[in-house]
Amino acid sequence: AGLSHVRYRHFLGATALGILPGVVVYVNVGDKLFNWNSSQFYLAIALLIGLTVVSSLGVRTLRTGRPVSFSKRLSTLEKEWFPWRRGRLVPGQPAFFPGCSLVNVLPETARKTISIFERLQCGWLYDCCGKPLQLSGNQPGARRVMDRINGQLKRANVTELVVACPNCYSVFRKGLEVPVKDIYTFLQEHNIPCVPFPEALPIFSPCPDRRSGQIRKAIEDWTGSVLEEARNLPCCGLGIPDAKQARKALDTILLDQRKLSPYCASCHGHLTRHGMKMDSHILTRGLGIREDSSKGIRKGINRMKPWFWW
Repeated sequence: AGLSHVRYRHFLGATALGILPGVVVYVNVGDKLFNWNSSQFYLAIALLIGLTVVSSLGVRTLRTGRPVSFSKRLSTLEKEWFPWRRGRLVPGQPAFFPGCSLVNVLPETARKTISIFERLQCGWLYDCCGKPLQLSGNQPGARRVMDRINGQLKRANVTELVVACPNCYSVFRKGLEVPVKDIYTFLQEHNIPCVPFPEALPIFSPCPDRRSGQIRKAIEDWTGSVLEEARNLPCCGLGIPDAKQARKALDTILLDQRKLSPYCASCHGHLTRHGMKMDSHILTRGLGIREDSSKGIRKGINRMKPWFWW
């Protein structure tokens, strides 16, 4: 205060204001440390990460003189760094990649599928595929994510990566150095039974699979059901950069009264969050699991589960 000619009351007030958030957050983490298997602990960790991000944004704003969109920067950092990533890769064996959306929206389905791979003495890897970074225009970040995953698979000599998410499937088929397979083909190849499905099933197809239909065909082979695509419906909107166009697509879908079955967790979570009544995710239903789509803060808690629990 003496060197900078700042009044003592201003100096003390600013100092207290600056250290108070950190003190509260760190004390809260310490208080919940011995109750780590609880939602309160996950929330404390999330607040700690949030404080770190807010501090970095503040420093960048002071250095550049330009404000940075908090939500955009936070989302980019989280997707690229993905602090929740975890895996148990088995050398020389396939590995399952659930994708962040399946874990967020349907964690029990993701966990059950992982348990199948563990029973088959195969591995699993939880990370972000990088597609959200591609959609936001952060191509360098997406490449870093792909390099990170390629490096992990190469070090463990993983023979193939099995994915549940159609978005992950389309991204990895272009960028991974190991073969990529959809989960339904893998389940059928290893004689994992599927609960009985109706002869015909109306579905909502995700954008990456609408043209090729590769995953849709694999689902038909595993379930024995004929999938009837709901035609004339647009993309769910998550992959549309323009906000107005994305909202228009969503409103068009919400007008449809059919109860459709999804096989993309991103579509499932997005549409049900906006009020659409959908049938169970096909993987959830096929494995005989009763699970509704998670919403709100529950999705954030689910996102951290593999890191703490699995």
